[in-house]
Amino acid sequence: MTGIRIRVPETNELSTKTQQLLKAAPPLILNSMLAHADSTAAAISELTVQIFNGLQLTERQREIAILATANALGYEYIWVQHEALAADAGVSAEECNAIRRSDLVVQTFTGDEKALIRFADAVATAPTITDEIFSAADEHFTERQIVELLELVGLYWMFGRIVTVLQIPTEPPREHKVLTGIANMQSELANPRS
Repeated sequence: MTGIRIRVPETNELSTKTQQLLKAAPPLILNSMLAHADSTAAAISELTVQIFNGLQLTERQREIAILATANALGYEYIWVQHEALAADAGVSAEECNAIRRSDLVVQTFTGDEKALIRFADAVATAPTITDEIFSAADEHFTERQIVELLELVGLYWMFGRIVTVLQIPTEPPREHKVLTGIANMQSELANPRS
């Protein structure tokens, strides 16, 4: 790797709204790069906030799905940022290692979690999935939760592609700053400053 392919935008190049969102966001290079697309920064921020706070999926299910997506696509950056968040959501180190090995034999995964991992992996790696994988997810999740999983995998597919294509180096995990940043972004979106 030769370094990040594009520069971090200067604050004065961004709209006031994007500057405020970037200031509120978790302090990651990825978020700075997302600010280049000034016209979509608020929409991506809102979607990210909803992924963290507005799903019917549990925090544990969300983090398992993100790790499964990161693993399926080889997104080390995403894995590193979410492994600690997964632990906070009740995903054990053994379970993280099992997801990393694509090993669903671990006894602690429930039937819905195994279906979730297979679903996230399949959605991340191909444009269609088998009836078997869909039926297993459909057996455990509501229609809303299935769509939430599709959105979650899609969002993290996008984040990972930005990281890999722009060659953003893996940053140390910032789990508590990520959660604080999400809360700050939610506040900023609800009460934007002029």
